[in-house]
Amino acid sequence: MMKRLIFIILSAVALCSCSPKAIVKACADGSLDVSFKTGFSDATGATLRRIAGIPSGAPIFSPNDMTMFLLDAGATNVSATTPTAQEVEANGKIKDLSHNALASTGILSRKANAVTLTLGPNQIRTLYTLLDDETKSYFDMMMIPALLGETLSKDEYRMILSAMYGRAFSDELIDGEVLLELSSPDGKKTQRISEKLGDILTLEKEKSWTLNF
Repeated sequence: MMKRLIFIILSAVALCSCSPKAIVKACADGSLDVSFKTGFSDATGATLRRIAGIPSGAPIFSPNDMTMFLLDAGATNVSATTPTAQEVEANGKIKDLSHNALASTGILSRKANAVTLTLGPNQIRTLYTLLDDETKSYFDMMMIPALLGETLSKDEYRMILSAMYGRAFSDELIDGEVLLELSSPDGKKTQRISEKLGDILTLEKEKSWTLNF
């Protein structure tokens, strides 16, 4: 996998800033339509390029890498675009959660009349085990508490990131709003969730959101 995959994976589990949005729609045939959009400010984009060795002004995200990640996760009908050098939009359909890499993370689950999204330390650690060594090294750079085996408050985590990459980067990451949306097959029921990224990354136990329909 290419170095940029770290940012793709972070996007996939909504671990990004600048109000990323992830939408999971349950389909009548038992599948899930998944789409998300995320991006970074100019300042944070510059920091990420420096960390990953991406040339100044070059796109942070690669549509090809994004497409491959979704395919590896078991998605079909995949598409990805980069509206700007610091933004990405992607979508795909997951037909069977029981036979793909995403299932092992426990992030998404589907029952006949419900869909559940779960985030927490175990989900982050399980996702980490699926990565190649190079990508793990970039995950390590983010100093995520669950991967350090430590419990950190949001302020403590902010201080660590600020010391490593500067206050602007840490504030954008910690204070960024993660927008999540779960939708029923007929679209009549929708659950919208807004969480601070710093709250998600410093969770001490998993947090789940379920839409029953």
